[in-house]
Amino acid sequence: MSPLKKELTLTPVVKNYQLSVITSPSGADVYVNNAYVGRSPLNVTLEGGTKNLRIERSGYETYSETFVLDRSISKSITLTPQVRDYKLNVTSSPSNALVYINGTYQGRTPLNLTLREGSYTVRVTADGYEDFSTSVSLDRDRQVSATLYAKKARLTVETEPTNASVFVDNVYVGRSPLSIDLDAGRHTIRVEKSGYITDSKDVNLAAGTSSSTKITLIEERPIARITISSDPKNARIFINGRDYGRSNTVVELDPGYYEVVLVLDGYRVSVTYRYFGKGDHNLSFNLSKIY
Repeated sequence: MSPLKKELTLTPVVKNYQLSVITSPSGADVYVNNAYVGRSPLNVTLEGGTKNLRIERSGYETYSETFVLDRSISKSITLTPQVRDYKLNVTSSPSNALVYINGTYQGRTPLNLTLREGSYTVRVTADGYEDFSTSVSLDRDRQVSATLYAKKARLTVETEPTNASVFVDNVYVGRSPLSIDLDAGRHTIRVEKSGYITDSKDVNLAAGTSSSTKITLIEERPIARITISSDPKNARIFINGRDYGRSNTVVELDPGYYEVVLVLDGYRVSVTYRYFGKGDHNLSFNLSKIY
């Protein structure tokens, strides 16, 4: 009698283990072997064996790893923020200005750029204009509009004598000597001082430069202004023997003594001799008719 044989199939003992998942930030979706198991932080009981762990969270890169679950383990995972690209549009007034991003030249306005998410310094420059600079946090599509302002030109005005009133383009700006910032271009400088003849000159200033100008004033000649009238009028006027026309009229003379003679046909000659100082004077004659 042959011996009895029996085949036995052994069933492997399947052990369960604890998997603990902690993420920073929390609230991430956790998948094991493509099956959703919950949100972090979590503890889940799984059969031992090879596992694929996948973690997803909006705004972060997907995390994935494969490991053998042969004991209870804990995994602490820091998620990496997603780096996104955004558009940066840079315009300027005036246009065709140079654009620098973090110090690197990128092109001329208007300019469209695609940049990684982050913080940037935008600088816009053009000849004859002040630089424009601003910081941009590129967390979405952004636009930078740069208004460029013309560089000023510095002008120093000196006069002889000093302490004269200075006007630029008919606007009073102060007393000499003085320095003033002006727009580039052509300007008219006028200088006034009591007792001196007003003088002016044109200057052409370049943006971003400094220049100076000096104006020497000529002292005014003191004037005696004489209004000569007569009754009747139209008499011939002689002053120190010189013909000055007919009354009524205004005569300007140096201050001093003068002989004034009025002559009119049919009337007696009228004569006066007197001193006329600086300023305005009125001299009236009542002519006597000859009978």
